[in-house]
Amino acid sequence: MSGRLKVLLALAAVVVVGGAVSVAVRPPSPQERLRALRVELRALKDSAEACSAALALDQRKFTRYQAHVDSLRERIDALEDIVPEGVPGDSYPAYLETVDSFNAAVPDWQPTADSLAANRDACQARIQAHKTMADSVRAIAASLGLLDPSPDSGTR
Repeated sequence: MSGRLKVLLALAAVVVVGGAVSVAVRPPSPQERLRALRVELRALKDSAEACSAALALDQRKFTRYQAHVDSLRERIDALEDIVPEGVPGDSYPAYLETVDSFNAAVPDWQPTADSLAANRDACQARIQAHKTMADSVRAIAASLGLLDPSPDSGTR
């Protein structure tokens, strides 16, 4: 390889590396920032939707659990109300079994309700983060002239 070719290749390498460094250190353009925000926005939307779906499933499970606890309580009340003197002897084994089932189920109620409330709060936070970022993306897109920023433009 001739000396002149080596110099040209070295210069080309410097230009390529210099260009790559300038791209790496220059701040992103508004369009690049908008593209990155849209990717983040999509990820937040997917996260909020997944959270909402899981929350709906947890809510249905809790509703079934609550119905089970309520039915046990109603069964206990019904057995206790058969006669004014208390539970009749022939119903006592069923009564004890129902009370045991109720007592086994009840301790889980508060932690389950608390977990459901915490999950609801977490989902609301994700949904709010998505809404906030969507507003930012709209504002950036409007500043770039990519959409009409007026409130009547139907972008909301």
